[in-house]
Amino acid sequence: MTEGAADPVARSDAGPASGRRRLRLLDVLIVLTVAAIILALALPDAQRASSGSVRVPVRVRVFEAESIEPIAGARIRVVRAFPPGDDSFAPENRERLAAAVRSVLDGEGERTDADGQVVVDCEVPAGASHKRPAPHAHVRGTWVIAAADGYGGVTIPLRMDSVSTECIREAGELFVSIGLARTPAR
Repeated sequence: MTEGAADPVARSDAGPASGRRRLRLLDVLIVLTVAAIILALALPDAQRASSGSVRVPVRVRVFEAESIEPIAGARIRVVRAFPPGDDSFAPENRERLAAAVRSVLDGEGERTDADGQVVVDCEVPAGASHKRPAPHAHVRGTWVIAAADGYGGVTIPLRMDSVSTECIREAGELFVSIGLARTPAR
């Protein structure tokens, strides 16, 4: 090889122009990373959320619909199953609700006292999000089933929407009143 001839193996592209190019590429990558972080923090759907469950005491008062007198010994169940017509009303939810109704009609369940009342504990999902930062108990899809001898039975939703866990804590319980009509003598 002659002196002054370029040896492709020995030649290095690590000159000053190459260093500036690498520096510019590094600068661009840093700017893009910072921009992505800022964008991710600015998006509302990317903000915090939490979830879990909460124990909710449910006080049920059962009364005779015509006289408004309490019904002692009424059978009560509180069950979690999504409502009919809801896309999430899967067969296992239907069966869970149907089995709970059958059990109450068959004589099972918590019994009301002489004042027609009973407290039933139930576990429901709870959570918070950027749209609702205060924790809420998701009681939609929780049903109260009541029946009594000589009266018809009823299945009603505990609530139609979520309830603030703070409201539950302050009240100590959720309250439900159920009026049952007498069944005609046969």
